[in-house]
Amino acid sequence: MPSSAYDRVDNISIYTENRFSKEEIFVQLEDLDNMHRLFPNKLTNLYGYHIRIGATQDDFPFIMLWQEGQIVTGLLKIIFQDIGINILNLTFSFFKQNTEHYDADVYYDIIFKREHFHHDFAFREMGGMCLSCPVKDSRFFLPHLLKPFSIGAWIFLGGAFVACCLLRLIFPSIFRYDPILQTIFGAVGNGYNQGFPARVVLLTLSLLSFFFSRTYTSRILALMSLGSDYKRPKTIAEFMQSDYMMVIHKEHLAEFVLDDFIPKMLDLDEFDRLRGEVGVKYHYDYCSLQRCGEALLLTSVVFRGLSHDFFAIEESIVPHPHRLQFAENSPIVTVMTRYLGLFYDTGMWNYHFKKHLGFLARKPESKQVLFGVVFSFKDLLSVWIFLGGGLLVSTALFIVELLSKQRQ
Repeated sequence: MPSSAYDRVDNISIYTENRFSKEEIFVQLEDLDNMHRLFPNKLTNLYGYHIRIGATQDDFPFIMLWQEGQIVTGLLKIIFQDIGINILNLTFSFFKQNTEHYDADVYYDIIFKREHFHHDFAFREMGGMCLSCPVKDSRFFLPHLLKPFSIGAWIFLGGAFVACCLLRLIFPSIFRYDPILQTIFGAVGNGYNQGFPARVVLLTLSLLSFFFSRTYTSRILALMSLGSDYKRPKTIAEFMQSDYMMVIHKEHLAEFVLDDFIPKMLDLDEFDRLRGEVGVKYHYDYCSLQRCGEALLLTSVVFRGLSHDFFAIEESIVPHPHRLQFAENSPIVTVMTRYLGLFYDTGMWNYHFKKHLGFLARKPESKQVLFGVVFSFKDLLSVWIFLGGGLLVSTALFIVELLSKQRQ
């Protein structure tokens, strides 16, 4: 540096200091060939410089925090390992942000409103809030048992019954026995001793009985085997047309614009009363708003061991991009943004992203393979209805028969 204003320019030296290596670089002002040493690429090697990365909560597959950030998994850890450690030679640690004091180097999905130096990086995958809904597995057998066929089929069966009664009345010599009773029970008279027209009618009725009884039985068995009788909505438009209802907390109502979903919302007073009665079990009957990562994880096969199954509507009800925000005047924001773009362009991001989603699709190994059952007691509800109904009808007929004999 010059000692006075009269020193020669060629005697002046200027210097800079590498923030990370603490190396001091001196260059003579007249040495233009070495002037580039004052502006080195300081971010090719950060010499173990440590950065802290904060997040408020889990968000699969980006970040999963356990033990207040002591154990971390997810895409963010892979990114900072590949870029930070292997390329930039920095060190990092994650922590869970529980206070309003923000002093970390990088934050995930915690955006501060600044007038300058925003330093935001938006991931290409959209996040936000999604709906997770309970799987409706309640099967109502009674309507199917009492009305197994359509109105047209019932009209046809009624017409066949009336036709058989008329044939019996008009042609008593040909139809000596009731064809309906003979078809159903098969023990009234001898079909081979009847005339040809009567046998043709009996054959036709037998074929109809076979067709309707097998169709009825197959539908009931399908109803017993089917895991769900409800069509699950896959989009927001299908959800709006379904019979599902949603519950929204007051905090979400104040934070998000949900005016379009008011017809599908449960009243707040009724929601508070319901939550006071059943607690968290309201999730078994109503859809709820969750972060898309949490909804995706909750509805995967990993959590199929819960007492109730859920599914998620993958379309975001409140779309919001995932972001990284670096600290103000952060020296690594430019180089991290560049390498994150390369992470996408080279296909590494797509590889790790699909790999994490693949974990959700893996079916957990069954711990009770030899003890699996085809139907449970609840699945055989239609059988118990049949047995109970038959027993009641038989008992009623038996009582009527006893009463009629006593009167005689």
